[in-house]
Amino acid sequence: WAAAKRLGRELRAGFSAAGAATLAGTIVAALLTTAAGLVIAIPVNIAYNFFVTRIDQLIVDMEQGSQKIIALAWDLDKKGAIKIRRKAEAKA
Repeated sequence: WAAAKRLGRELRAGFSAAGAATLAGTIVAALLTTAAGLVIAIPVNIAYNFFVTRIDQLIVDMEQGSQKIIALAWDLDKKGAIKIRRKAEAKA
């Protein structure tokens, strides 16, 4: 906001060499701050997306693995190789 206010004052009063230099310095500082923020934010965003994608893939892998284990257990129960306790049997 300071740069915008200064620009408004300079436009109303007419540009002076000192005012223009000050305004230019303010704009340069704002641009450098923006560039520094982007230099930090872009790699962080890339790393974040990498890890989120990796975690999502791990979740899918775990879900698929648990489905295979449950299917195997049901198949073994149908064949009589194991006995799966059901809720009604557990209460008795």
